[in-house]
Amino acid sequence: MDCSVARLESLWLEIGIDRQTLSEHFRTVQNNVETLMDDMIAEVAARRQHLTERIDSLKAEVNKIAAELGQSSPAEVGDCMCIFTEH
Repeated sequence: MDCSVARLESLWLEIGIDRQTLSEHFRTVQNNVETLMDDMIAEVAARRQHLTERIDSLKAEVNKIAAELGQSSPAEVGDCMCIFTEH
């Protein structure tokens, strides 16, 4: 990213943009990057929340099916569920 900013600065200077305008452009670039990062973080956090909710839903479904089959619920180990085993 540093190379891109340096290249952008070089281009701005080549076309005669003054230092004041250059500073304003840099602030705009910085604000745009920060906004993009905030949006990306929010998107990934929402995705993580959706996945967590889906996992909880599937665990409940497995427990329901286990009860319908007359088996005890699968043992949970940490954040995962063990698979049923036949004895």
